[in-house]
Amino acid sequence: MSVPIPVLAYAVAGPLLFVVSFLVQGALRDDGCSPLRGLFLCDPSGGHPPGTPAVAVVRTWHGVAHDICSTPVFTALPAACLVAARRFARAGDHGLARISAAAGTATLALFVVTGIGFAQSAGLGPVAGLMQRLTIAVGFLWIAVFARRRSLTPA
Repeated sequence: MSVPIPVLAYAVAGPLLFVVSFLVQGALRDDGCSPLRGLFLCDPSGGHPPGTPAVAVVRTWHGVAHDICSTPVFTALPAACLVAARRFARAGDHGLARISAAAGTATLALFVVTGIGFAQSAGLGPVAGLMQRLTIAVGFLWIAVFARRRSLTPA
């Protein structure tokens, strides 16, 4: 049996995000659900895998659990970016403040577009998965920049 790449990605990224939250001295907290998304598979929809309907016909318990476990990340991550932007601006680190504000705004906007796409509205259904991956990429890139910056800051 082969492990689907998204399951493997969540199973690896979740614990790594949890570790990063400790490495940055508690400045970024994981929601505790990241590793669980890999255990709870999303319901097939939007043509993924090929041949599935645009919207899930039947909601399964593991699909609902997947959504419940992922929602805190997609809502808390933009909030963390925006809070960090304000703190960096107050501390005089305007470059990192701008990066954090841009990442927070982008993750929030992309999350909204993703939701619209998964609802098959505004013709965004075909790109909903791409928008979701961009949301994750922008958010995790910000986490990497933030963690790197924190690792260079004296305790």
